Amino acid sequence: MGGPRSHHWVWVWGTFLLGWGLAGCGVHRPPASKPPASPTVSSRSTPAPNPGQGDVLREAQQRFQEARQAVQDERYDQAKLAFDEAAVLLLQVPPDSPLYAQAQALLEEIMRMTVELEQGLQAQGIALGESYEPAIIDQVKDIHVFVSKEEVDVVRTWLGQTAVQFDLPLRLDAVAVQAVTEMIKAFQTVRRSEFERGLQRMPLLLEFYRQQFAQAGLPQDLAYLALIESGFNPFARSRAGAKGVWQFIEGTARRYGLRVNWWLDERSDIVRSGEAAIAYLKDLYEMFGDWWLALAAYNVGERRVAWAVERAGVQDFWVIRRMGLIPAETRNYVPAFIAALIIAKHPERFGFEVPSAPPLAWEEVPARGGVRLATVAQAAGIPYDPLRFLNASLRREYIPAGVTHVLRVPKDVGARLVQVLERIPRTTLENVLVYRVRRRDTLHRVARRFGVSVEQLAEWNGLSVTDVRLRPGQVLRIPRGPDRPDARGQPLAFRTSTTYRVRPGDTLYRIAQRLGVSVEVLRRMNPGVSPHRLSVGQVLRVPASSATLGSEGTDGSVVHRVRRGETLFRIARLYGVPLERLLEYNGLSADAPIRPGDVLKIPPKEGYDANSGT
Repeated sequence: MGGPRSHHWVWVWGTFLLGWGLAGCGVHRPPASKPPASPTVSSRSTPAPNPGQGDVLREAQQRFQEARQAVQDERYDQAKLAFDEAAVLLLQVPPDSPLYAQAQALLEEIMRMTVELEQGLQAQGIALGESYEPAIIDQVKDIHVFVSKEEVDVVRTWLGQTAVQFDLPLRLDAVAVQAVTEMIKAFQTVRRSEFERGLQRMPLLLEFYRQQFAQAGLPQDLAYLALIESGFNPFARSRAGAKGVWQFIEGTARRYGLRVNWWLDERSDIVRSGEAAIAYLKDLYEMFGDWWLALAAYNVGERRVAWAVERAGVQDFWVIRRMGLIPAETRNYVPAFIAALIIAKHPERFGFEVPSAPPLAWEEVPARGGVRLATVAQAAGIPYDPLRFLNASLRREYIPAGVTHVLRVPKDVGARLVQVLERIPRTTLENVLVYRVRRRDTLHRVARRFGVSVEQLAEWNGLSVTDVRLRPGQVLRIPRGPDRPDARGQPLAFRTSTTYRVRPGDTLYRIAQRLGVSVEVLRRMNPGVSPHRLSVGQVLRVPASSATLGSEGTDGSVVHRVRRGETLFRIARLYGVPLERLLEYNGLSADAPIRPGDVLKIPPKEGYDANSGT
C-alpha cells in the first residue's frame, strides 16, 4: 500500500517469491533442511498427494482466463481479483505433486501479466475505484496451506507456555490449533506482504484502541481484530463494500450511528468507527455468550451464526466450523484472528518486525467549511499525509461549505491552526460535483448527463472541446447551478423546499426511508408531531439537503426517483394522478422508457379530481 493515500494494488509479487522460498515452492525447489527450532511455521515437510489437485489446477486455469478477459474488457478490479484467486489456488499444489511444474509455470505467467498491467495502469494514471485500498479481510478467504504434525506441535506447545499473556481464552483443542497453525503459515508466506503492511501501521493506533476496549469493559486483545480486518487502514475497502479500520458495511454502520453521505463516511473515522465496533462486539457477545461466536458474527452477521448454532445444537464456533455451517471466509476468520494476535504479540518469534514508532497523538479543533484539507495543511505548515489519515472520513478531502467540522490535527498543532484557519480563503465547492470517468465516457456524453455545455465542462477541467475520448478513472469537475444535478443526479431546483406533505399510508419511518434521513432527525425537527398519528396532508419539516424524493416543490409538485420494476402507469397510480398528466408534466410519451434512478416530477393535484381522473 505504501501509505494511506496510495492507490496501487495490494499484491506485491516480490513478496510471493519470498513466500515460495519459505514454502519450498519456488522455480527451483530448495534442498531439504532441518526445521527451525523456533515456532516459525515451515512447510519443508512434504504432504501426501491430494487427489483433488487436478481440480485445483483446472479452477486456477479458469480464473486465469477470466482475468485475461477482464483485462481485455478494461474491468481491472475484476482482473485483479481473478489473478489473485488463481495464485492462491496454485499455491495449494505441493512440491511433490506431478502437477507442481505446471502450476509454477502458470504462477510465473500470472506474475508477468500482473506486473505489466499494474505498470501500464499507473502510466495512464488510472486509479481503481475511490481512494481506498483492498482490505486484508478479503485475503483470508479459501486459504489452504500444508502444515506438518511437527509444526502444529510446536505451536501447541508454545501456546501452552504463553497463554497467560492473552486476555482472550486461547485454550484450543487439536482442530483449532491445526487451523491457527495454517493461518500463521499463510501470514508468513502467501499473505506475508499484506500482513506485514498491517504490522507496520499497527503501532499508530493499537494502544488507542486497546484503551477504548478497556474503557468499555471488553478484552483489550480485541483491538488486534483491526489487523485482519483492514491492517489498521482507515482507507481499506473490502469486495463486499465494507470500509474503514473496522470494515463496516453501510447498513450496520448506520445502525451503530455512523454517518455515511457524499461528503462524509464515518466508517473511515478512526475514532467513531472504533466506538461503533465496540458497541457491535458488545451486542454480539451478549447475544452468543462466547467470543469466538461473536467474532464469527462480526464477520458474517448475527443471523447466519444464530442459524448455524441452532442447526448444530451447540454454542461452539469450532463445531459449526467443522460442520460447514458458515461460509469459508468465516471458517478462516477466527483462526486468522488468533494467528494474527499470536504473531503481533511475538513478531520476532515468527520472522516479523514491528517498528517502534510512537502511537498517533492528536487534538481536535473546529474548522469552518469551504476549505480543502490540502489548504489547511499548507496554511498550518504541517505534512498532508498525517492530516489526511486523521481525517479519513472526509471522502472528498474537503470540508463542505455551510458546516463546521471537528478537525483532527497532530498534537501541539491545534493552537497554531486556530490562528490561521479563519484567514484561509473559502471555496464554493458545494456548487461543484466531482465525477470519475467511466469506460466509454466522452466529453459530450458526460456534459449531456449533467445538463451542462461541452464548452463549459471543458473549460472547468482545462480540456479542449476536441478531447472526445476521456480516460477511465479520470476525475472531472462538474459545475452545478440551481437547475443542475447533484451528486446523485438530482436537480438542485427540487431541493429548495424544506417541507413534506404526508401521503396515504405514510409513517415516519417510511418518510425517513424515502428521504434518506433518520427517524430521529425528523422527530427533532417536528417536536409537536406524534409519530403514530400522522394525517394525510399534514406538512412536516425536513432537512433542506434531503428534501428531494417525495418532497413538495414550490409549485406543489413532488419528486420521485424510479425504482426497479416500476412503470409510468404504476407511478401515476401511486400518486393518484392521471397518467396523461404525468406524461405531459415530464414531456414524455406513453411508450417512453424509464430506468431505475431516473427522476420524475409529480404534478400537483390542484385543478383535477383524483377520483374522476379529470
